[in-house]
Amino acid sequence: GWEPLSQSTNISFGDALAMKPEGLEAWFGSTVFAFEGIVLSQYVFEDMKLDSASKFMPVLGTGYAISCAVFVFAGVYGYLAYGDTARVPIYLSFPLGAADTVIDKVLIVLILMVSLALQMYPVF
Repeated sequence: GWEPLSQSTNISFGDALAMKPEGLEAWFGSTVFAFEGIVLSQYVFEDMKLDSASKFMPVLGTGYAISCAVFVFAGVYGYLAYGDTARVPIYLSFPLGAADTVIDKVLIVLILMVSLALQMYPVF
């Protein structure tokens, strides 16, 4: 079951925003991986057939802002839900053998497969 949720302590929003330097390396690696789409941005720019890069910057900025907002929301929500009982990666905190956990892991595999295909698209 979801024992970690029932065993976790209540976390204030201020505690959730507290910066812990010992986790900065893992955060930075995850952030770089999450924003790897920069490789594809040059191909999106070429396909848009714009006459200058300045017209592409709002598109790129909006894409990054939306992505960042989604990642921040998921991170804060996950931390508030699991607190200090969360494990890295987060899906290790899910109950073993539960149907939703299996579905989540299958979705992660599918997302990684699609992202690999997108990342390799410029090569081929």
